[in-house]
Amino acid sequence: MKSYGKNFIVAFILVCHVLLFASFLFCFIKTISQAHQQYNNANGSTGIFTDQAAPENTSAWKIRQACRRPSLRILYFVHTAPRNIEKRHFLRRTIGDPKIASEMNSAIAFFLGEAPDLNDHEAVLGEALREGDVVVLNFTDTYKNLTYKFLLGAKWVSDNCLLEPTAAVVKLDDDVLVNLFALSAYLNSGVMALTGIHCQVWTGAAPFRTRKSKWYVSQNDYALRVYPPYCAGAAFIMQPSVLFALYETSSHVPYFWVDDVYITGILGEYANVTLVEMVQYLIIGKGKKTPAVKETTVFLHTGWYGTPSAEMERIWKIFKEYNRTVTHDFNRNVHPYYRSVG
Repeated sequence: MKSYGKNFIVAFILVCHVLLFASFLFCFIKTISQAHQQYNNANGSTGIFTDQAAPENTSAWKIRQACRRPSLRILYFVHTAPRNIEKRHFLRRTIGDPKIASEMNSAIAFFLGEAPDLNDHEAVLGEALREGDVVVLNFTDTYKNLTYKFLLGAKWVSDNCLLEPTAAVVKLDDDVLVNLFALSAYLNSGVMALTGIHCQVWTGAAPFRTRKSKWYVSQNDYALRVYPPYCAGAAFIMQPSVLFALYETSSHVPYFWVDDVYITGILGEYANVTLVEMVQYLIIGKGKKTPAVKETTVFLHTGWYGTPSAEMERIWKIFKEYNRTVTHDFNRNVHPYYRSVG
């Protein structure tokens, strides 16, 4: 009986050791697999996505309905961050106002990742369920993940929207003011026959090599001395076909974290997408004071100027006071930059 008891104890100890080892092995393999996937995402030559669809929050009921309307004219594709609640509220009260959205035949979608802070994450999920215009994508929302925000957002649009070729996708940061009437006139003008990305084009820009810079880019991240021509990322306009071409091209172009360079520059170059210069209709730059807007100002990037909320309200009222039938001839004031890909 004593011998049986000893054998049972020995067997029990052996089983425990085997289970412990198996558990350790499983965790080790899982960790290696995750690290390998992260490495591929950052450095792989086969792009940043696999065929597996990334799960995302499914509470975007309002924008799903809106962007399935075949007649939708404008889809505002807005980059936002979990804590930017007031900025989202401002856009809902302006370009997202139901009456204005009906008149313009437009819809607004806010794209963001998962908040690192649990309280912020729960607040965003509550907002998404309540408002129906927030799409929470399957990545951690940080500055260096903005590229994921655009591409996963593009995939969401591809999977959920029925956009006509003549519709416009207007990509915005959440601190951009939009002159609806100038935008409408621009979209109605013949310049939209130029298929591509309509934006402020940067040429000859070089990577920041200063390690202390927020925009520091190492040689491993990007080895060339100069970026290809690319768009200022705060605001630009494109056709749905361009949005989808950029997303599809990302499947075989290595990941790069500087989103505007990667999306409109590197991917744009691979996809041979035309960049249409519309700098005279945008205010994107640095300064101590918010510059005066004109009737033909389409976008004002308030983030660079630290524009207070009261000033934003004032500018919005100015935009609304402008004639809703802006007749400015946009056709003579844009310059298409045609890429040459060898």
